[in-house]
Amino acid sequence: MRIEERRTLGAAPATLWKLIGDPAAYPGFLSGVTRCEPQTKGRPRRGARYSLRLLVGAAQVGGVIEIVEFDRPQELAWVGITGIDQRGRWRLRATPEGTEVTLRLTYSVPGGLLGLVADALAAPIVRGHVQRSLEALAELS
Repeated sequence: MRIEERRTLGAAPATLWKLIGDPAAYPGFLSGVTRCEPQTKGRPRRGARYSLRLLVGAAQVGGVIEIVEFDRPQELAWVGITGIDQRGRWRLRATPEGTEVTLRLTYSVPGGLLGLVADALAAPIVRGHVQRSLEALAELS
């Protein structure tokens, strides 16, 4: 399942990057994220790993993610190393009005046909989390 939302916010990319560039801060503004704890020492960077959990209905799903792209202040992308198969990407693009922010999540639940059903049932919940997260980011910036 792929979910992507885009908004133009009034802040500069560097201002937004202060939140987006540190996955440990995600529980403070990403809707549904209950945990994003560093598993590696040091600052956020390519190769850094985090234990991430997202509340979907009554279940906390996630696993360990690894940052695979870290291009300050434009892009941060991750992939799931353990847990559900997931990928995420933040894109920040300067515009005359501020910054166009894109948050894209791609995930799949194992289990053949039952996994496809679980993906479809979770999609509206995850889309709502993404939309609320962009709203929260706008309020914080």
